[in-house]
Parts: sequence; C-alpha cells; structure tokens
Amino acid sequence: MSNEEQLKVEAYRVQFYLEILISVYLLHKEREACWEKALALIEERKKEKAALLEKKQSEKCKVLTLIK
Repeated sequence: MSNEEQLKVEAYRVQFYLEILISVYLLHKEREACWEKALALIEERKKEKAALLEKKQSEKCKVLTLIK
C-alpha cells in the first residue's frame, strides 16, 4: 500500500471516529436536556403541592377559628 493510500485510509478512520464521537456527544446533550426538563417539572409539581398544602392548612385554621 502506498503512502498516499495509507493516508486516505487513516483519514477515513479518523472521520469515522469523529462521527461516532459527535453522535455520542449529541445523544448525551439530548439526554441531559431531557433530565433538566424532568427535574424542572418535578420542582414545579413540588411547588404546586406545597401551595395546595398551605391552602388546606389555612382553611383548617379558619374552620378551627370559626369553631372556637
């Protein structure tokens, strides 16, 4: 195999590995974005639940005040 042919083979090999690395990186970023969205939704739900609990607690206090 000539030097030029070896260089072409090596260039294709490098290109192939770069494409794999880029694909893995993009998949990682996509998964990372999905996790961030999921965590944001969890935090939003926690805040909603806390607000509902606070509302129920204040309603209980009002009822207890009316009973007294």
